[in-house]
Amino acid sequence: SASDAIELLSGMVGSHGTGLPLTVAAVGGHYLGPLQGWLLNQGVVSLGLAETYKVITASLLQNSKLVLLLGVLAFGFPNVYQLLNDWSPALTKVKPTRWRFVTWRPTPIFAVATGVLLAVAVLYCERATRFLYFQF
Repeated sequence: SASDAIELLSGMVGSHGTGLPLTVAAVGGHYLGPLQGWLLNQGVVSLGLAETYKVITASLLQNSKLVLLLGVLAFGFPNVYQLLNDWSPALTKVKPTRWRFVTWRPTPIFAVATGVLLAVAVLYCERATRFLYFQF
């Protein structure tokens, strides 16, 4: 409905608040090191129950390195238009990448590798899969 859509869009822009502060177990706050005082004063973390830490904050901390790595990959490496610049996949000319060694060059080895991947994909298309929305 329209009201659900408005509720969803307002949540996407943060009208329902943020997830901060992250809860840190009161007995284990020492692992924040020298930043502990600053993080507590800025409201980024708060001392709380160990169970809340295990459920919410620990999973965020475990995945934070992966999120940072993926952010560096997404924003630091060339995009597909830059990789295929010589073959002009875009309607307009894009700024070429400085990394010429990652640009796409059609070679026989690449063609064979693509053919093998295509063959494997076609072979796995015959497998039976469950319909996800069957009982909805």
